[in-house]
Amino acid sequence: MRATINSKLVETGERERLKELLRTRLVECGWRDQLKQHCKALVPDTVKKELLQRIRTFLAQQS
Repeated sequence: MRATINSKLVETGERERLKELLRTRLVECGWRDQLKQHCKALVPDTVKKELLQRIRTFLAQQS
Protein backbone atom coordinates (compact mmCIF):
# COMPACT_ATOMS: atom_id res chain seq x y z
CA MET A 1 0.00 0.00 0.00
CA ARG A 2 2.77 2.44 0.98
CA ALA A 3 4.68 1.77 -2.25
CA THR A 4 1.54 2.34 -4.33
CA ILE A 5 0.82 5.67 -2.64
CA ASN A 6 4.43 6.79 -2.98
CA SER A 7 4.46 5.82 -6.65
CA LYS A 8 1.29 7.79 -7.33
CA LEU A 9 2.67 10.83 -5.48
CA VAL A 10 5.87 10.71 -7.54
CA GLU A 11 4.07 10.17 -10.85
CA THR A 12 1.78 13.14 -10.36
CA GLY A 13 4.45 15.47 -8.98
CA GLU A 14 2.50 15.82 -5.75
CA ARG A 15 5.42 14.47 -3.71
CA GLU A 16 7.64 17.40 -4.75
CA ARG A 17 4.84 19.89 -4.11
CA LEU A 18 4.31 18.46 -0.63
CA LYS A 19 8.05 18.56 0.10
CA GLU A 20 8.19 22.21 -0.93
CA LEU A 21 5.15 23.02 1.19
CA LEU A 22 6.77 21.31 4.16
CA ARG A 23 10.03 23.25 3.66
CA THR A 24 8.12 26.53 3.46
CA ARG A 25 6.03 25.86 6.55
CA LEU A 26 9.04 24.74 8.61
CA VAL A 27 10.91 27.93 7.69
CA GLU A 28 7.83 30.08 8.47
CA CYS A 29 7.42 28.66 11.94
CA GLY A 30 11.14 28.95 12.75
CA TRP A 31 11.64 25.20 13.12
CA ARG A 32 14.59 25.09 10.73
CA ASP A 33 16.47 27.81 12.64
CA GLN A 34 15.71 26.12 15.94
CA LEU A 35 17.04 22.82 14.64
CA LYS A 36 20.20 24.53 13.35
CA GLN A 37 20.86 26.10 16.75
CA HIS A 38 20.22 22.80 18.49
CA CYS A 39 22.69 21.02 16.21
CA LYS A 40 25.34 23.69 16.72
CA ALA A 41 25.00 23.31 20.48
CA LEU A 42 25.73 19.56 20.17
CA VAL A 43 29.06 20.04 18.35
CA PRO A 44 31.95 19.84 20.84
CA ASP A 45 34.25 22.86 21.03
CA THR A 46 37.24 20.70 20.15
CA VAL A 47 35.62 19.75 16.86
CA LYS A 48 34.75 23.38 16.10
CA LYS A 49 38.34 24.46 16.85
CA GLU A 50 39.80 21.70 14.69
CA LEU A 51 37.56 22.61 11.78
CA LEU A 52 38.39 26.31 12.13
CA GLN A 53 42.11 25.49 12.16
CA ARG A 54 41.76 23.38 9.02
CA ILE A 55 39.92 26.22 7.29
CA ARG A 56 42.69 28.65 8.27
CA THR A 57 45.35 26.26 6.99
CA PHE A 58 43.48 25.82 3.72
CA LEU A 59 43.12 29.58 3.25
CA ALA A 60 46.80 30.12 4.01
CA GLN A 61 47.75 27.51 1.39
CA GLN A 62 45.51 29.19 -1.20
CA SER A 63 47.14 32.60 -0.92
